[in-house]
Amino acid sequence: MSPASARRPTPRVIPPFLLRQLFALGGFLLLVGCTLPTPGYRKVDPTTAEFREMTARISASLQEKGVGMVEADQRAVQAVTRQIVAAQKQNRPQQVKPLAAALDAFDQPRGCWAYTVTTRTRTDGKLTTQVETFDASQPESHLWTLISRNERTPDDREQSEYREQKLRRWKKSLTRSKPRHMDSDHLAHDAIFADLKIGPESSGQTRFVFVREKMSIPVMGTITGRRTSYLVDDATGRLRGVTDLIGPNSMVFGIRALLFETSVEFMNVDDSVPPFISRSNAHYHIIGFGKDTGEVERESVYSNYRRVKCFEERFNVRVGIPEVQDFLPE
Repeated sequence: MSPASARRPTPRVIPPFLLRQLFALGGFLLLVGCTLPTPGYRKVDPTTAEFREMTARISASLQEKGVGMVEADQRAVQAVTRQIVAAQKQNRPQQVKPLAAALDAFDQPRGCWAYTVTTRTRTDGKLTTQVETFDASQPESHLWTLISRNERTPDDREQSEYREQKLRRWKKSLTRSKPRHMDSDHLAHDAIFADLKIGPESSGQTRFVFVREKMSIPVMGTITGRRTSYLVDDATGRLRGVTDLIGPNSMVFGIRALLFETSVEFMNVDDSVPPFISRSNAHYHIIGFGKDTGEVERESVYSNYRRVKCFEERFNVRVGIPEVQDFLPE
C-alpha cells in the first residue's frame, strides 16, 4: 500500500438494515401528519330500509340458534356492513364504465380548427371583455389573434404582447399531462375511494358525482375537499359537461386557492370528432408565488368553429379542462 493510499479516508457506508429503518421512520413521520378521508366504498348508511331488512333477517336467524338478541343484532350489523363494503368495492368500477368510455372518446384527435372566444371577466367588481380567435391554419406566431378588448381594437404593440403571452401559455399547456379527473385510467380508483353518486337527469343524461373529503399531506399541502361532476348523454355516450369545485382555502405546493370552481359545457360541432367547448365558467381567488389574482368571475363563449388546413400537424386542436395553474398571473 502506498503512503498516499494509506492516508485516504475510508468512506462511511450506512448499513442496509439501518437504511431500511430510516426510511420506515421517515414514512411513519409523514403518515403521522397526514389527514386522509375514509374511503367512499367503506361508508355504509345503516338507516336505509335495505340495511335494516338485511340485519333483521340475520339477527332473527341467529336468535333462532340461541344467540341473545343484543349480540345477534351486533353480529348482524357487522355482517351486513362487511357485505355492503365488499359489494361496493367490486361494483363501483363497473358503475362508472359509461363515464370512462365517454372520457376515452373525448380524448381522441379533432384535427385542425379555427374558432372564436368571447370572454367576460369580472375582477373585484371590474368588468373586462375580450374577443380573440384561434386559427390552426396560421403560423405559430399568429395562431392567436386579439380582435378586441373592451370593444377597442388593439394596436400593433398590444397585439404583439398578446400573441407572445398567449403562445407562451399555449406551449406550456401542451407540456402538461391531462388532469387526473379527465383520465379514465384513474376512474376506477376514484370510484372506489371517493363518495360516488350516479343519477339520471331530466334531459336524458346521467350525472356522475365524485366527492372527496379533506386530505392533508405534510410538505405537499391540504385539499379541504373536492367535488367533481360529469354529465354524459345517454343516447350518444358523449361527454356533455364537467364541473370541478375545490374546497375553500386549499393549498398545494405553496399555491393557495381561497376559492376555485369551474364548469365546462360541450357541444357537437361534427359527429365524426369528439365534442368541443361551447361555454366555460370559472370563479376563483388564487394566491401563489407572491401574486394575488383577487376574486375573479370569468365566462368564455366559444363560437364560429370551422375546419381549416393545418399549418403544422402539431396545431391540432386540444380541448382541455381549466386547472388552477391556468389562472395564475404571470
